Amino acid sequence: MGLFSKRSESVKIKGHLEVFKNGKRVRNLRNLVVDVGFNDIIRTNMLNLEADADHVDGCRYVAVGIGAVAAAAGDTALGSEIVDSGMARALGTYTEPATKQGRVAKTFSVTGTKAVTEAGLLNAAAAGILLNRQ
Repeated sequence: MGLFSKRSESVKIKGHLEVFKNGKRVRNLRNLVVDVGFNDIIRTNMLNLEADADHVDGCRYVAVGIGAVAAAAGDTALGSEIVDSGMARALGTYTEPATKQGRVAKTFSVTGTKAVTEAGLLNAAAAGILLNRQ
């Protein structure tokens, strides 16, 4: 499977409301997350609308690497991130191409040759929190 091959993956967000009276649950309701709410969740994560110290620029830093190990849910970094040849981690541009979609794009000015095998989004120019990895 190539780095940018098509993959079907989705994030499901569910709302849930519990109503308590005098310490006893009296209602247990499923709550629909509507499109604008879903989009707001994406924007908050990608653009850091909350402006907290842990997510100064949101998860918009694009990193590429040459690691050979498959991505796993417990990953906290790329396997072998590229830091030279014009491919060092850099801030990407966030857009919303459609409802419930957020996209981060970055064009690198490459000055060397590397066999890129992995990519990820992070929330900082160095270290930071890894949002996803391919």
